[in-house]
Amino acid sequence: MTEHALQSVMIFLTGLIFGSFFNVCIFRIPSKRSLMFPNSFCPECKKPIKWYDNIPLLGYVLLAGKCRSCGKPISVRYPLVEALTGILFLLLFLQFGVSYIFLRGVVLAGFLVVIGFIDFDTQYIYEVTTIPLVLAGLFLSLLPGGNPWDSLLGTITGAGILYVIGMISIILFKKEGMGGGDVYLAGAIGAFLGWKGAVSMLFLSFIIGAVVSIVLIGLKILDRKSMIPFGPYIAASALAVFFFGDKLIYLVMPLLPRN
Repeated sequence: MTEHALQSVMIFLTGLIFGSFFNVCIFRIPSKRSLMFPNSFCPECKKPIKWYDNIPLLGYVLLAGKCRSCGKPISVRYPLVEALTGILFLLLFLQFGVSYIFLRGVVLAGFLVVIGFIDFDTQYIYEVTTIPLVLAGLFLSLLPGGNPWDSLLGTITGAGILYVIGMISIILFKKEGMGGGDVYLAGAIGAFLGWKGAVSMLFLSFIIGAVVSIVLIGLKILDRKSMIPFGPYIAASALAVFFFGDKLIYLVMPLLPRN
């Protein structure tokens, strides 16, 4: 096995481990439980999960997707989050190598996995996830290779655009168009993508959200009055912009200045 292949395997396995922790975050943050104590337990019977049953992906396969203690099914969400995180970390490594951009990418991707799944479950984005993401983005912009001014401007741009949209919705339609969590999230992502990336990310997220909503309504999975969480669309769009950079930015928003 070559050195690069070995590094790729290690990065993927590291992603699986982080994904296992992200599952804990997704499950416990909405209920305001400690992320450290107690140890992982079955949501059904509440019995602690043995360490060897908690090995990412492998534990789920060996248990055939069922709790060892009560035999109740384990949600496929758990291995999905682990695999998704491992794949994202691997793709970031393959594209950017071990670099400053890779570091920014894994931090952003990790938070977005947690935020996206929590919002999908609860239709709520918690400040305990977005505020640390803002601070992380601004801090990382101070490191060699970063751009503190663009990061700060991206935070203001991302949050500002959604805040204005939310105010317009309240004035015109007498209802909240964007939750405060979406505003915080857009600002946090702007700290990583800069102002151009923030604008493109939001534009792309509205497109994706509209297309998915139309499809789900057409399939009668949702109706026009259904509340649809916007966080997952923001997260997916942010990752797309991060991976494809200026090529996607100027494809989505061709009128943005190029310098």
